[in-house]
Amino acid sequence: MDLLVTVTDFFGTERTIYIHDPPIVWERDHRHILRFAFEHVKGGAVRSDFDLYNVPSLAFAARATSAFPGAFPPVQIQEMDSVLSARRQSWPAREQFLRTNFRHYLEFNMNPENAILVDGSVLNNKPVFEAIEAASTHPAFGEVDRRLVYIDPHPGEEKRPIPELMPGFVQTIIGALSDLPRYEPIFNELSRIEIFNEKIRHLKAAIDSTTPRVQTLVEGVAGDKLDQPADATQVRQWRFKWRIA
Repeated sequence: MDLLVTVTDFFGTERTIYIHDPPIVWERDHRHILRFAFEHVKGGAVRSDFDLYNVPSLAFAARATSAFPGAFPPVQIQEMDSVLSARRQSWPAREQFLRTNFRHYLEFNMNPENAILVDGSVLNNKPVFEAIEAASTHPAFGEVDRRLVYIDPHPGEEKRPIPELMPGFVQTIIGALSDLPRYEPIFNELSRIEIFNEKIRHLKAAIDSTTPRVQTLVEGVAGDKLDQPADATQVRQWRFKWRIA
């Protein structure tokens, strides 16, 4: 399981882009993701970011993503430190949390404790792309049915503007500063899923069309011994028999 919490770095971080002329340009990015995971690793062990020792990290993520501008103040790491200190509690996973979720800050010698975070909905209220990327990092060993579920926080039917009406001064300002930036279409992300699904359908059709022929060839080589345990010698004999067939 992956939990991706969107937040917004108020002042942002610079990213280096290597091009031709000039050789280097810098881009400022304000979008940020706080990641938590629960997974079974090889050997039966479990890795979890949802244990009690990591509750302060989860609480900080919840505090940051709820810091809607104008309703709640921005937050820094030191706020969680102060709360825990007042309660005489510790944050065992603090360094791990910073190292995992602010790696690019550290790579550019930036102190993540100086980051000022507000609600992620300012720039990324529909992290569909991030959800797709997270799902792609968990390959299945067998056939599975994966579904992307999006819960619309405003499910009511939107009132469509009348294109013929010229917006006034105030409406233009409100639209430019608030309404338009907050409208985030997810058409491209959903189209990407449809293209991927179409490729899978073609691949499955190709496999289904060749399966009977492959099954006939295998049965012709192995015969009725296919359902029985086979050692390395038996497999080599089958391979030799298939080559001369």
